Amino acid sequence: IPSVDRGEVDLGVIIHEGRFTYQNYGLRMILDLGAWWEKKYGLPLPLGAIVVHRDVPRNDALAMEAAITKSLSYAFDHPDASKAFVRHHAQELDERVIASHISTFVTKYSLHLGREGEEAISRLVTEAAKRAGKTLPKEGLFLR
Repeated sequence: IPSVDRGEVDLGVIIHEGRFTYQNYGLRMILDLGAWWEKKYGLPLPLGAIVVHRDVPRNDALAMEAAITKSLSYAFDHPDASKAFVRHHAQELDERVIASHISTFVTKYSLHLGREGEEAISRLVTEAAKRAGKTLPKEGLFLR
């Protein structure tokens, strides 16, 4: 945002809290990539992922998944517990912006992808691989 604001670049992709504050800099949106993705594919936009290399033993991968799920469940059940941490690492300090950021990026898919979430990730990875001229592994993307 600062580079666009200073005229050093003509445009940019806005992420994180900036999607709630870009108007404060006199900037305008050309395309909402999340809305475009949802309209084109009818799926939620995958915003990030925690991945485990296939060489990690299955029991270790499942233990990591359980720990992450426990942490996320605690955060959902105790939303005020992480506010100081989030505020410390936030790019914007306005409480409403922080709350909007969290509610946009920490969703039901954070705890369980479900069929729709898995389909969204598969579509994103497939489209990226196709554009890069790569082929995907036959084993699939998800630990079963």
